[in-house]
Amino acid sequence: MPGTCLTGADPGDTQNWHFVVVTDASQREALAALYRKGAASMEHYAKQEIAAADNEQQAAKIARRFDSARYLAEHLHEVPVHVIPCIQGRAEQLSGTEQAVLWGAILPATWSFMLAARSRGLGTSLTGIHLDFEREAADVLGIP
Repeated sequence: MPGTCLTGADPGDTQNWHFVVVTDASQREALAALYRKGAASMEHYAKQEIAAADNEQQAAKIARRFDSARYLAEHLHEVPVHVIPCIQGRAEQLSGTEQAVLWGAILPATWSFMLAARSRGLGTSLTGIHLDFEREAADVLGIP
């Protein structure tokens, strides 16, 4: 069953974005598996950044950041609701200006959603290391 779609535009608007709300446990687990798949490649970058640190304090700070990402990878499936911002269409063939317009509405909407959740005592995390598998995620959610 696809996630619930919350639109970001009224019928007369031209914005092509919406949020998909995922509460189904099997879909959340499948999305978390894709996130873990992306996180596996993160380990290489973590080791490189730590090795390139100027001092032990900077290396420890970098290690803590990656520890946080590892924790999320291990526990993402436990999050009861995933809210996924989605844009209709593809951006690869668009000019820089067209891409700015495309992303210019959904990113502030996402940030506003995150702030609203925080004001209600709910935590959020904007993730990205799974995006190499966005088509697989779309299949999990039943979106084209």
